[in-house]
Amino acid sequence: MSAGTWGLKFNGSTGSATWGTWMNLVGSDKQIAWFKGTDSVKSSSKLTWDDVSAAFTLTNSGAITASDTTMTLLNTVTSSTASITKVGLQVLSTGSLSGASTVNTALIVDAQGAATNYAALFLNGRVGINTSTPTTALDINGDVAFREVNYTTTLSATSNDVVFSTNNNYSYVRIAGTQTAAFSVTGIAGGQSGKMIILYNATTFNMTVVNESTSSTAANRIKSPGGSNILVTPGSAIQLLYSGNESRWRLAFAGPGALSQFGNADVVVTNNAVLPTSSASYLKLTTGTALNRYDASLEDGVVAGQILVIQNGGPKIIDLTGTNFIADGSFNGMGNGDSIIFVWNGSKWQQVARQSNS
Repeated sequence: MSAGTWGLKFNGSTGSATWGTWMNLVGSDKQIAWFKGTDSVKSSSKLTWDDVSAAFTLTNSGAITASDTTMTLLNTVTSSTASITKVGLQVLSTGSLSGASTVNTALIVDAQGAATNYAALFLNGRVGINTSTPTTALDINGDVAFREVNYTTTLSATSNDVVFSTNNNYSYVRIAGTQTAAFSVTGIAGGQSGKMIILYNATTFNMTVVNESTSSTAANRIKSPGGSNILVTPGSAIQLLYSGNESRWRLAFAGPGALSQFGNADVVVTNNAVLPTSSASYLKLTTGTALNRYDASLEDGVVAGQILVIQNGGPKIIDLTGTNFIADGSFNGMGNGDSIIFVWNGSKWQQVARQSNS
């Protein structure tokens, strides 16, 4: 019947039937209809039902000039009955898939195209994964994996405001560039309150994470305990957490070798040599025979608490020179077989023990 034709009208709410103007039916194949007013039914190409695969599709397309919401689900029921469970939306994707390489995905969310994209916002309540009774804001009953980015770009000798990936979106960074010498990181971009990043030094050279370096933007700087630089030896890792209150990356964890395991070095001392005390914990020294005494100075330490052991394998005496070490009053050079132990206090090497065999 066309609009305006008289016919028998049925009221689905009351179950009654009356004579009146026939409803106006407008729509196309597979569209889902709804009541508009009391005597019209409308439909839209955005709301369809595939009667072959029994699939419901809600489509929202075209240009918009104001904020737009495609679908709103409201569950505002109330109750005073004890032990009532209220569910706003339940997604069930069950049933056996016995074929090879089958995949069952209950929900796919893809948000992209805007300057800022949120895949989901959970504004109140707790989120449980593999648990129906979460006790914290996020309660995970299972393991957690942070996907790795393999950073193969060669870092410069001093790298500032480093970006390991787009917006530094990865929490586990394997630094694997073709480095040819030791290198430093003074700051990391992309810090957000509570964000975590693990830096794993997969190169064959020492990496120094510099404390409060002005070479990087203030909000990208790294702050270490005691204000010392952090030496990350090859094969070692550190974990940093970002403090939103301080606008700094803070050291949360250092793996074995990240602070004081600097390795050993055999050094043939020439006169006025500079000993590599910033990269070795144990120095075994030998001298030539041209002089009776050889002068040698010490590089500064890297981390407060760094331990240094120096042993003179002879045959001549070695005199330590410079102003960055403190020895006891009886120190008068290192003879053949002598050894000395220092600890770096942040500004000077402090003698803690000495053995004299000369």
